[in-house]
Parts: sequence; C-alpha cells; structure tokens
Amino acid sequence: MDIKLLRIDSRLVHGQVANNWAGALGAEAILAVSDAPPTTSCARRSCSRPAAARSRSTC
Repeated sequence: MDIKLLRIDSRLVHGQVANNWAGALGAEAILAVSDAPPTTSCARRSCSRPAAARSRSTC
C-alpha cells in the first residue's frame, strides 16, 4: 500500500473532510495514530476495532 497523504497535526479532522481526502486521493485506508490512550468509552470502542470498508460515491 502506497502512502497517499501524511498529516502530522494536533487538530481534529472531521470525518467528512477525511472521507473527501481519501476519495480524492484514491486511498484504501485511513490510519489515525495517537500517543495518548483513549479516555472516553466512545473513543475506546472506536480504537478497539477497524472500521468497515465503505464504498464511495462520487458527486
């Protein structure tokens, strides 16, 4: 798998923005990495399993 985009930043990226970037770049996966452990139950659930692959529609 080739790296299409690398972003190192402390700001949150909205899911719609990340999805648009992935679609425009033809990315096969999005990886979110943090050195801090998830602190909420929602974050823990999100980090404990991979997201399902979704088909993208074009406008």
